[in-house]
Amino acid sequence: MGCVLFVDYENIAISLAQTRQVVASPAQVARVLRENAEKYGKLRLARAYADWDRFSGAARAFAAEHIEPRFVLQGKNSADMELSLQVQEALSEHGNSIHTYILATGDRDFLAIIRRLKREDKKVVVWGVQERTSDALKCAADEFVALEELLRTNHVQPVPADVVGEDATLRSPATLGARSYEGGSWTTPVLAALILKCDLILHTRAWNWIAFKTLCEELADDTTFGHAPAERAWWVNTAVAEGVILTEKRPHARNPEAEITACRLNREHPLVVAGLTIVPRVVEELREQLKTKPWVAYGLLDRTLAADAALAQNAMDRRFWINTLIHLGAVITEKRENPNFPDRPVTGCRLNFEHPLVRRFRSGPHNPEEWIDYHLILAVEHFTVTRDVPWMSMGQLRRLLEERYGGDRMRSAIERAVTSKAILVDHYENKACPERPTAGCHLNPEHPVVARLRYTLELLIRVAAGQLRYRPWAPLASLEKAMSYQKEFGETEEERRAWLALLMELGIILVDKRPDPQDPEYPTIACRLSFADGLVQAALRLDEPPAPEADTAPVPMPEDPVD
Repeated sequence: MGCVLFVDYENIAISLAQTRQVVASPAQVARVLRENAEKYGKLRLARAYADWDRFSGAARAFAAEHIEPRFVLQGKNSADMELSLQVQEALSEHGNSIHTYILATGDRDFLAIIRRLKREDKKVVVWGVQERTSDALKCAADEFVALEELLRTNHVQPVPADVVGEDATLRSPATLGARSYEGGSWTTPVLAALILKCDLILHTRAWNWIAFKTLCEELADDTTFGHAPAERAWWVNTAVAEGVILTEKRPHARNPEAEITACRLNREHPLVVAGLTIVPRVVEELREQLKTKPWVAYGLLDRTLAADAALAQNAMDRRFWINTLIHLGAVITEKRENPNFPDRPVTGCRLNFEHPLVRRFRSGPHNPEEWIDYHLILAVEHFTVTRDVPWMSMGQLRRLLEERYGGDRMRSAIERAVTSKAILVDHYENKACPERPTAGCHLNPEHPVVARLRYTLELLIRVAAGQLRYRPWAPLASLEKAMSYQKEFGETEEERRAWLALLMELGIILVDKRPDPQDPEYPTIACRLSFADGLVQAALRLDEPPAPEADTAPVPMPEDPVD
């Protein structure tokens, strides 16, 4: 009698990685599965199911062992739905010629398939990772064999004793993942998600550290870290135990006698270094490629990143972080037709531009403090250009920012600008009191932020002028729409409005309510440029004298020579 083999590869690959009992390549797993399946009789059909784009080289390894790789869409029930159809097909086509059905999986969703096979009087064998296989699945099968035992019997390398000891069954995936990361073999997606989430919180709030309790509360909006407060606290404690997060005691802001546990990312930990190096490159590369196409193939994205010398060495880390972004929803995937191989669709990737992680890793200001930095640079630029002076008094700059943002944020913004050398401070002659020179500042034209801001400012003025070409006022909504076609103003409506707010603050753009021609009862918010402003004149070159008209008088031609 013959047998068939169905492999839920995604389930067993992830289960083996999480338990870390053995380290096996896809080729080793495929060989062991085929050799052991042949012990039950002639192998008439062998198929493996997964989103193969997530497992580089695995599809080729299974095909080499004559196990047909079948693509399934990424999702909770994709593999078992496909397997159910394949089992029914095998029952109808092969009938009595197949007696044994071997399922390599640990997912309890296959219980319905097993019951169907047993009603047909078939023998069902389940191969799964011992700790990750459902107890109900083990009981329902006629025979259960731990996949680790099959791999060990075939001399597949076990995990060293210093990684898996007697208490291995009590360890969490995060503990094993973080300790084995330097080997580059496996990391836990939850710990990776925690790193990105913590970095996002600290960056968005412009904090250097966050209280332990506050961090746990911030994780509540993502079920990746569990549904209960105790689960979220367990993951943070795990990150602390593995050195991913560092803690220290600090006095409570409102009660100095009490102490709180302050947490910050250990930016020297290899897992943190990898995440904060690879993830921005993935987002940047996707953003660049999506300028010319609606989606990017997963394989093409991986190959493009591999061309980067900093990311070329460890392909497993690179794909792991891409998959982490997919899991978190920052990268959206869907199956797309493959022009070269129509029967093998590719996984298309595109960015979720509204996701906080995508907005975190982009050019331009990312948080409220950076918008203050932009306002500071704009204020100095506006003052020096409109008054035609080489510098701005530090006292004037302080008063302008303090009135808008308060003393603490004003001082922090000036300190950042001076430290980064976006503004250069010097002492100038004080005409009112010569013995007491005045501290003044001017922009550093070679600073990249200053150069980018000047370009963006000029572009925005020109876009606004385009809206006012045939009318004195333009609806603010029309200007916002025109800005959406320029990536320099940001990817979201919030960023574009922040740019407009900066120019309104300085009086470059004027706003008023105007009657709507289509509905006079409801006024519309309209805007116009202040053409008397020096920055507007500089951007539009209104102060340049008109070019002299070319002399259009005909040039006399020499007469034809007379013979």
